[in-house]
Amino acid sequence: MKLLLSQDLSQEKVLGLVKLVNEAETAKDCLEELDREVHGRDYLRDQLPNWLTNSNTLQDRYTLMLYWLLRKWGARDFSYENLREGKPLRAKHGEEATLNEDVKPEKQHIVPYSQLKKPFNIEKRGRVSRHLANNIGNITYISHELNDYETGLGSDAIKLSVEPPPNRNCHFLGTEGEVGVAYEKAKEEMAKNEDTAARETAKRAFEEFCECRRKLIAEKFVEWLKELECDLRNLRRVEPEALVNPSPQDRIRSMGYLDDIEDAVLGLIAVRQLRVRWRPQKQGSGAKLNCRMSSSSGDKGFIIRFLDDRIEIEPAVGSGLYETLVNLMAGKVSRAEQGGRLGNWVLKAGEETSATTSEILIKFVQQLSSLSRKM
Repeated sequence: MKLLLSQDLSQEKVLGLVKLVNEAETAKDCLEELDREVHGRDYLRDQLPNWLTNSNTLQDRYTLMLYWLLRKWGARDFSYENLREGKPLRAKHGEEATLNEDVKPEKQHIVPYSQLKKPFNIEKRGRVSRHLANNIGNITYISHELNDYETGLGSDAIKLSVEPPPNRNCHFLGTEGEVGVAYEKAKEEMAKNEDTAARETAKRAFEEFCECRRKLIAEKFVEWLKELECDLRNLRRVEPEALVNPSPQDRIRSMGYLDDIEDAVLGLIAVRQLRVRWRPQKQGSGAKLNCRMSSSSGDKGFIIRFLDDRIEIEPAVGSGLYETLVNLMAGKVSRAEQGGRLGNWVLKAGEETSATTSEILIKFVQQLSSLSRKM
């Protein structure tokens, strides 16, 4: 929804967002990255009224989205009491169709196009594609039957006085207040059309009506966005099913680590500055997974072994990654002595130590981009 409402959608921007999605290891990561990059609700609240000002074609993105906004609010056909005597649909007053695909919805000019021709001097040009007459402030959707010249409104304007207040709200015409007053004034001025001055007055009244209604439409888009937004801190976790030929990510998830450790490990093996080569399990190590991780510019790095209750890191002294690992582990993780020399770091995977383990892995990932430029 944020992407569709935003106007900052260059090809470069879209490709950048696709890249973020592809690199995300979880839906939560994906949403958080997109949330940082795409315009937020406050920005859209400020800018949408301005953007809708230029929504002057029937195929404009915002006009097409208006259909779904109307459906979201449960819009129905305008009152069939609006229809002239003798039209069969008038007898169905009180049974107005709800807007959905079954009624073959069509766009309708609220202030009829036929009444806009003279004030805007478009009577001899036929229907125009881009024009203020087609502004989103003057467009709504109704059923094909109600929009039809034979069975429905045709070029007749609706009377707000016969429209049930809830449906007026659903079409963003308001139960009372400035948008309804602006519509009645525009309709009244359009009926005059005697001279140039009257036409200019009619044009201004029409523009004021469109502006009032655009504000309501923008507010409802933002309100809908607010409903759709979720609390990313409390998403229910859903693990993907492993592939027939499990990927490294599938194997990591099968280890049964706590969520924060699992996420940190998945983030680590996805880092572009690292070269990750999976290795067969070392006999007697107890590890279920082994891999060698090194910088993209060299083979020396470290071996990481994944066991049920811990993660062991065997460093290679002299690699560009060694100093970074030492600094991260200092004061948090000790190294066992093996035959008089320092052995592996052991990152425990239990509940009491998961926060420390995941923090170390996350900080390591964060430092890799600056590290890679030095090596």
